[in-house]
This record gives sequence, structure tokens and C-alpha cells, in this order.
Amino acid sequence: MTKNVFSVFFVFLSLFFLDGTEIRVLEHQNVPQIHVDGKPVHAHWFWGGPTALPHPIHKGEQMIELERIAIREGCYPIQFHLRFAHKPVTLWIDNFEVVDATTGGIIFAKQDFESSTGDKLPHGWNWHQTRNSKVCIVPRIGYQQSSAMQIDLIAPKVGFWPDFHIYTTSQLLKMKAGNTYKIRLWIRSTTETSLNFAAYQPGPLYIPIFSDNAYFSQIKHAKNAGVNFLSFLCPFPWPRRGEKTDWDSLDSAIELILKNNPDAKIIPRCILPHGG
Repeated sequence: MTKNVFSVFFVFLSLFFLDGTEIRVLEHQNVPQIHVDGKPVHAHWFWGGPTALPHPIHKGEQMIELERIAIREGCYPIQFHLRFAHKPVTLWIDNFEVVDATTGGIIFAKQDFESSTGDKLPHGWNWHQTRNSKVCIVPRIGYQQSSAMQIDLIAPKVGFWPDFHIYTTSQLLKMKAGNTYKIRLWIRSTTETSLNFAAYQPGPLYIPIFSDNAYFSQIKHAKNAGVNFLSFLCPFPWPRRGEKTDWDSLDSAIELILKNNPDAKIIPRCILPHGG
């Protein structure tokens, strides 16, 4: 795996791989160009990252089940985010849970919202408050007349839609790269809209945890088009003082990339944490 990773992150004049491959920026036909082992190559890069397509929500009630693949491995803080299309709608959410479809293990136990009422959300949930959104717990309106979380999205009078989302507060969760995870929830909607679900490790920049097959498909398409230079956003691999060094998350992300393009030349992009 490590032979495909640059021995330094961003040094453009000369880069060396652990297998002896040399990459330099040299002059070619009077212009600077990347050379691999002395041969000029096109400077085409794949800068894509893990994403997932929005899931349609129909008018009325429905059970939704999403499948996502973990792209990182290890135990670290994770938040689950739910965003919706930018349109006026009232939604009711119930029985939210996340399970490991590969092992059957419970990652986030089913939340039925029976423990809270009114404007107080259950422990472990929060929402990005905006002027055109309201969130509360309403009894006897959820699955089989149970309580549910009601979300009202109102069109702004002027300007752009704000980034409204509800999310779980950070919890230490153990993920296995390559495993499939199922996200299940019951939803009732007053109109057609869509759900954009994501899982992140929060920090200076939120690092995606899940992806659908689109990301890996794009890596394969890039390879077929002759694009083997690849960069991806990765967690800061070195620990703060007092923390243990853990390279599993970075290693697993790189292994999944190489599984889809064994010839990839990879430069991880790290975001330095604030506070040191």
C-alpha cells in the first residue's frame, strides 16, 4: 500500500515513491511539466471526495433504508447529519437507527423520541438553528402513533437558503472500512422533497466517514481516462499530546482507493487542527 503514497505531501520539484518511482517537474518544450521516471505525463488530477446522492422523500409516510460504505477505519468521534432539499415542507422523523449490515452490530441505537416532548430534543441530538426552521417533538404523530421529531422548513423571504440540518452530537463509534452500514428511519412529509444523509468526524474541517459507490466508481472512471494522480482529504494523522498514534484510518482510506485503482499516485490532504 505505502508504495503508492508520496513520501512527502506537497513538494513539487521532486517527489519519490518508496518503490523507487521518481516524479519531478521538469521543462518540456519550454514549459514545466510533471515527469514520471523521466517521461512527461499529463498533469491531470482527480480531486474528488466521498459523496452520496440525495434520497427522494415522497409525500406521506414511508420507511427509508440507506446503504453506505465506511471509507475510514478506527474509533473516533462521529456525527450523523440529516439535510433536506431547499423547499418549504413539514417533516416528522421517527425510529432513526444505524446498524452494521456486515456484522449485524448496532452503531446508533433506535431513537423513537418518546423520552422528550415540546421544544426539548432528546439527549444526543442537536440542530443548526435558522430563522426559517423549527424543530420540536410531537406526540402521537410518528410511527404507529408514537412521538416523532417535527421539522418545519420555511422559505426565506430574501436571499439564499441557510444550511439547516439536524445532527447527532459527537459519539465515539468504531467503524470498519469497507463494511456496509444501513441507515433506517421513518419519515412523514407534507410534500415531495429529498434527504441528504452524511456521517462526519467533526473538527477544523468535517471529514466524511461514509460514501456510496459513486466515489469508487469515479476513481475507476478516472483510471480508465488515464488519470492516476489522486488527492483526497484525510484526517490529521499525528495525535495531540497525550493521545495514541493511530494510522488505521488513513491506511484504510488509502487501501480502498488502491482497491479501485492500483496504479494511483496519492497525495493525502491534511487539515491542521487548531490549538496544536
